[in-house]
Amino acid sequence: MNQQTLIYEVDKDGVIVSIDGPWDNFARSNGSTSATKEKMIGRSLFDIIKGPGVVHVYRMMHDILSSDPAKTIAFDYRCDAPDMRRFMKMEMKASGSRVMYRSTVEMEEPVLPPLVLDYEKQGDEIVVMCSLCKDFRYPRESSDWLPLDRLLEKAPEVFAVSHGFCPTCFQKVMGEVADVKADRAF
Repeated sequence: MNQQTLIYEVDKDGVIVSIDGPWDNFARSNGSTSATKEKMIGRSLFDIIKGPGVVHVYRMMHDILSSDPAKTIAFDYRCDAPDMRRFMKMEMKASGSRVMYRSTVEMEEPVLPPLVLDYEKQGDEIVVMCSLCKDFRYPRESSDWLPLDRLLEKAPEVFAVSHGFCPTCFQKVMGEVADVKADRAF
């Protein structure tokens, strides 16, 4: 695997103002032909991120960094392509009046053929997927988070997907936010 690093700068309001790196290749490998650099610049990052809880945490980190340019937030996460499991690292830091997001693929591993979701036939049942590690919980009320590979054992035939954070990833991200907030207090 050749290392892929995507760097995008976002203004204080959350609008993507620049993108560097193999963005278009990355989007295509995720199955998107419409999420090109050209179409993403000028859009709000927070409209692209999936899941209200995830958007809230990203906004919180973005606001902290916008107000304190000396801080950096870094965490590991997964961003899978249809045929590849990708382990990534995010580094966020202020850059003038913007926040720079640096997302690097640390490791990739092939996966079984993807599950094809028919969005026309989504059911009322909801599977919640962690936006960072891709573990899931089902039923929605369950407190058990399982590896994505076990989804078909548990989930109904027709379901919708919602995004959030498993407790481990939530603590990891909120620990980063707490560290930044604590540093700001001194």
